[in-house]
Amino acid sequence: MLFRSNLHQRPTPALAEYEKAYRYRPGVFAFAFAYAVLLHKQHHYAEAEPPYLTALQDARENAAHPGELVTILNSLGEFYAETNRLKEAEENYSAALVSARQSLTVNTVADRRYLAATLNNLGRLYNDTQRLSDSESALKECLSLYQQLSRESSIYYLVDSAVALNNLGILYE
Repeated sequence: MLFRSNLHQRPTPALAEYEKAYRYRPGVFAFAFAYAVLLHKQHHYAEAEPPYLTALQDARENAAHPGELVTILNSLGEFYAETNRLKEAEENYSAALVSARQSLTVNTVADRRYLAATLNNLGRLYNDTQRLSDSESALKECLSLYQQLSRESSIYYLVDSAVALNNLGILYE
């Protein structure tokens, strides 16, 4: 996602530009999503939700790749978890999980990465809500996918494996 790569460098000027793009073409996934993510990162929660929902609607209607839908559902899940709307967080993570599993018919590296990320998010949420058995299952499946990806495609996924292991460690504390 090239449009998100440098958000941390100059967030205030970036916000103004993302807002202009979003206002000009609010129904375009890339513009709505980039704007929502930056608002979220800057803790402008009330302002972030509408462009997130716009991006979700666009992804549902026009997604060229299932990864867009999984990405926005995971981002909304993170947004809702961070704002203590845990039921909505779980609904979005669960919908992301269904979409990620459905996209596995192609079984590309990207599809398995989306699935692993979703399982990691669900595992963390289940841990936070004291559903420890569900958390463990999700995190173990996540870890297995990342380890498989690191063997097959890139050692980059070893970092993600370490994150999953860390989340399992938190669970077992």
